[in-house]
Amino acid sequence: MGKRSDGYHNLVTQYQRLSLNDVVSLYPTSSGILYTGPRLTEKPEDNLVVRAAEKFLGRFGGLGVAITLTKRIPIGAGLGGGSSDAAAVLRGLALMHGIDVDNPFFFEIAAEIGSDTPFFLLNVPSAVGESKGERLNVAEGIDSRMWVTVLYPGFEISTARAYKEFDNTLTQPVENDTFKVHSLVTSEESGLRFNYHNDFERIAFEAHPELRGTCEELLKVGAISAGLAGSGSSLFAIFDDETKARSAAAQRPQPWLGFVCRPC
Repeated sequence: MGKRSDGYHNLVTQYQRLSLNDVVSLYPTSSGILYTGPRLTEKPEDNLVVRAAEKFLGRFGGLGVAITLTKRIPIGAGLGGGSSDAAAVLRGLALMHGIDVDNPFFFEIAAEIGSDTPFFLLNVPSAVGESKGERLNVAEGIDSRMWVTVLYPGFEISTARAYKEFDNTLTQPVENDTFKVHSLVTSEESGLRFNYHNDFERIAFEAHPELRGTCEELLKVGAISAGLAGSGSSLFAIFDDETKARSAAAQRPQPWLGFVCRPC
């Protein structure tokens, strides 16, 4: 919706939980934070799971923790993998220390880690985020009977760069009341993608034409809706049939990765 005075952006975005997941394991230690897993950032302190543990222990105290992370969600793919991992650390530490996960302090900490992290603390399938993405309202998500194919092209798209490119093409702020959030899937036969719009698609598709081509192919093979996930680089496609979803994943371009998921 335009740039804010604090350097962030106002936006309207819809979050949707999927069954694609990483695995975060926590073990109590006498002191400190020990991280075992892939190197996700140049500086260890920039790793979101480490940052989440630091913020929790700084706010609530307690002993140390050893964190083991097994990644399945691609990095830099617009899928919220790092933010969901950070939220998992906050949830796990809350359980270890007997603290109510609904404590409002958790949402404050989560928002400091990432604007999409608070959503992963909610036990809801879908929500609309406003302001920087951290102000949440429960929304109707993808029907649980649907199947979702996620395709990752093998390269990352920097979120910061995507926003910068968007700013370079934005002539004036978008009025908030021009954007209406509905279900991601319409039952109207004539409106297969009517309810899906992503301002980042134009930028990503111009820079990477293979994304546009693959998205069009997903619609041709029966996807009810398809598009760019977040600021990219992954594509998602919603199917009403498991066979179609798995076929789309199997027919992906090489060396892309394909995942077949359920809304959850």
